[in-house]
Amino acid sequence: MYGYRTYNRNYRQFEPKVIREYYDDIPLNSNSLALLNAIKRHICVYLTIGDPAPNFTLEGIVDGKIKNMSLDDYDNKWKVIFFYNYNFEHIFYTELFNLVKKYNRFLDINTIILPISTDSIYCHKNFLMNSEIGKQIKFPLLSDKTHLISKAYGVYNEKESSAYGGTFIVCPNGIIRAWSVNPQNVDRNIDELIRQLEVLQSSQ
Repeated sequence: MYGYRTYNRNYRQFEPKVIREYYDDIPLNSNSLALLNAIKRHICVYLTIGDPAPNFTLEGIVDGKIKNMSLDDYDNKWKVIFFYNYNFEHIFYTELFNLVKKYNRFLDINTIILPISTDSIYCHKNFLMNSEIGKQIKFPLLSDKTHLISKAYGVYNEKESSAYGGTFIVCPNGIIRAWSVNPQNVDRNIDELIRQLEVLQSSQ
């Protein structure tokens, strides 16, 4: 089961509720449930350690090619879902530099990096082609142009129409093993992220 919060705009409070694993008469799995409810009810889903990570299919670009990419494309790997606000922003540029620098270390521990922002896929393409760091990226950049995945993971910044710095570590079984959310002006420590992955993997 997923937990979620509905936002009461009049009283500016979050009302706790529970999502049941059923949606009208449509057969669903637990991964699709949070997404459908987010679309239907305009809610802010929040996830926690031990929850199944909601699956998604987004347009992504890797090796200069645009294609649809899903979380379950990487069932045999550890995943780092790495939400960020916008391409070309200073904070993300700093984080990206360190991700690129440590990329081989992630490969060594069977981990794929999946950066997601609300930028369009063409903005991603422009960033990869026209920034110095973009030319060095070997992992995909994914476009959450509808904002639904950012909302489903509880990291959507409605005021900015972008994502907070949300990081979700997902094991090969599709379960969230760790998560954190940073303000958009605070960069993440990539060495600490790798350390968390190593500890989590050693305890499996």
